[in-house]
Amino acid sequence: MQIEEIKEELYDLSSKVHTAEISVKILEYLLSKNKNDLQFITYQSLQLGLDLEVVNADLVSAVSHLTNHNPPVFKPHIMFVTEEEEEYEISLEEYQSALKNGVLVHPESGEECIDFKSKLFPFFTLNETLLEENN
Repeated sequence: MQIEEIKEELYDLSSKVHTAEISVKILEYLLSKNKNDLQFITYQSLQLGLDLEVVNADLVSAVSHLTNHNPPVFKPHIMFVTEEEEEYEISLEEYQSALKNGVLVHPESGEECIDFKSKLFPFFTLNETLLEENN
């Protein structure tokens, strides 16, 4: 399924669901970008791209919808940023384990980090199949 087909599906829903309308706007924004700009998509980059005042619940809901769409438009990732501003991508499994156990194990040192939630940042990449089909 290509992005245009996903957009058509979302247009059909947009009269019923506000999330679908924002999802379409996100897709249109993504289509306007080149492939290199789609390697590290954040809520903030979408906020700026859609000219929103803040990252709001509608944007988060639309991103969630696109992440859970079949096929997914976005692939979710988590970045752990240390106090020294070192960046480590952690797996979704590590993230879920940290939330469950209340401790994140530092990817390099192995030390336990209890105050980790403020150091985790979600980001997204575009589904590689969709990226290839639409470039």
